[in-house]
Amino acid sequence: MGKIKIAAARVGVNYPPDSINPDRPDKNLDVGAVKEYKNGNIQRTAAAFRMAGRQGADLALSHEDIMGGGHYSRNELRHIFSEIAEEIPGPTSDLFSNIAGEYHMHTVVCYYEKDNGKFYNTAVLIGRKGEIIGKYRKIHLPGLERWLVSPGFETPVFKTDIGNIGIGICYDVAFPEQMRSLALNGADIILHPTVGWGFVYGESNSMGEALARVRAAENQCYLACAKNYPNGKSCIVSNDGAILAENSGADQDGIVIAEFEPDYDLMKENSYWSFLANMPSIRARMIYERRPDSYKALTKEIPDVIGERYPMYEFSGNDTEITKKIGELWDQWRQGKINLPYIWE
Repeated sequence: MGKIKIAAARVGVNYPPDSINPDRPDKNLDVGAVKEYKNGNIQRTAAAFRMAGRQGADLALSHEDIMGGGHYSRNELRHIFSEIAEEIPGPTSDLFSNIAGEYHMHTVVCYYEKDNGKFYNTAVLIGRKGEIIGKYRKIHLPGLERWLVSPGFETPVFKTDIGNIGIGICYDVAFPEQMRSLALNGADIILHPTVGWGFVYGESNSMGEALARVRAAENQCYLACAKNYPNGKSCIVSNDGAILAENSGADQDGIVIAEFEPDYDLMKENSYWSFLANMPSIRARMIYERRPDSYKALTKEIPDVIGERYPMYEFSGNDTEITKKIGELWDQWRQGKINLPYIWE
């Protein structure tokens, strides 16, 4: 195969201006102004992708929610959120298809998708000729996303000329089962667009970096993480957990890019344990030596520990009930009945 180049965009947070701030008490937001805000955000990612294309990238990855739609993902703003979310294919996928074709590279962009009356947090993979190869819908949704966004249920892996590609979005990285499923489905490269988990706020940045490196090493997959600034960094990690390239210092839009010759089988001919197993591929050995019959707790919808240790949370495993409770808490906060930390603190 030879060397490949992977680029991860690093585009700054662009919060909605006061005139279209979703926390305005009156909620009388100008839909046209929201669309201008959305398009401005998209163009910043497009500019970063063109930068990657000029440097000969084989693949360019965006951060999560390139449109800024997450600010409006609340029940009382459904009409605004619906104007931001798009069908796939649609105008935004067409834009990045054109960029992919122009630079003969793969592109992966993440934004809110609408499909048959439902919304998803989706990353779409586009091929070198501008064709849509496939898409992944975020499985693990944190609190505010659940009001309007539906979870995905599949962990697809897509075959490309640079290897088999799997995708996890933001909060997914906190659950090792998601990326392990991608690895067992044959992923060579895992792409991780995020605005939060992966490289999170404040002192937790070190934990975010540790998660990225561990997820790559434990699954023997290369991992590319695209994160917006200033709260974190974008990076490319090898399948043994080493950081190949990172971008964290500059508070300006750009990319991090790594060129490497992939070793997808992670061959270690002189490895002691691989020698004893008669498997020079560490990847093959780690897959083969799993003991799935011993992991039954992983497949229980409600593990025993929930009932034994956390009965006070009334955990039902029902997303509808959980979403309802989140909505009730939000209403109480808006009415000044309870105190909650502001979402961006």
